[in-house]
Amino acid sequence: MQKPLALVPILVLFTIAMALDACRFGKEPEAPPLPLSQKVSWGGKVAATYSDSLIVGEDSTQTESPFRIREFSFVGADTLHLRLFEYRQPYYAYAAFQSAASPMELADGFYRNHTALIFHHGRFIGDLQNVQGSLVPAEFLKENLAFAGEDLFSNPKEFDAFPLLGRVPHSERVITRYFLGRTWQGPVFTVSYRCHEDSATAFRAFAQDFQAVKGWMDEWQGKRDTLDWGREIHFQGWDEFNRPLIFWLFSEGAMGFYGCFDPKLAQECAKKMEKTAVLWPKP
Repeated sequence: MQKPLALVPILVLFTIAMALDACRFGKEPEAPPLPLSQKVSWGGKVAATYSDSLIVGEDSTQTESPFRIREFSFVGADTLHLRLFEYRQPYYAYAAFQSAASPMELADGFYRNHTALIFHHGRFIGDLQNVQGSLVPAEFLKENLAFAGEDLFSNPKEFDAFPLLGRVPHSERVITRYFLGRTWQGPVFTVSYRCHEDSATAFRAFAQDFQAVKGWMDEWQGKRDTLDWGREIHFQGWDEFNRPLIFWLFSEGAMGFYGCFDPKLAQECAKKMEKTAVLWPKP
């Protein structure tokens, strides 16, 4: 007996749905992410002991300070003790690291503090020591310490939004308090760029108070261009220290370029900064 023609499309759709359903249920579920106690390894082996504790007296408003400590013990020919001080954001961990590291140590990703090796990884500052008190060779850090699936050293992702051409290597900085002689809301990210025999600074920050920034511009010399919609302001001129300054304030943040006395080169860098605004990581 022949099937009614009206049922043919329904049967076809049912068959396709069953096939897709079979594929969906036949696919192996994704493995859950490894806990940190299993993700961190030394010489391919996870820690013999692991502990996790909050820092007593931590004020939740002090986002620039670590709030948690993860401790690992690796047993072998030497027993190594690793402490990871956890920050609420990777850029605060990086800011703490850069405040103590030299430019060469920033390039290396670690520095030595007495017998300990101090390094940064994501939202952590690491402190690695030999329990017996002997020095841990610096090369051992890169050869043996691993965070499964992650680079050992990496800068905060906010720096990926800065242009690469002309960037001074390892010049990335996180300014947590004062910048351009003023107090900002949240950190300011800066990168140095070549300007002939000198260098200049590109910067990017999170959203700022419009009225406060307008007040800053009143103290500077130059041209301010705005439709006064409370959404965007462009400024070009000089700050009170007579440094060239290009500044762009918008609803999602602020960015600019200062310190380059070549107007054409400064404009080129500022335009690149505006174009790369779309690369800024979303909160």
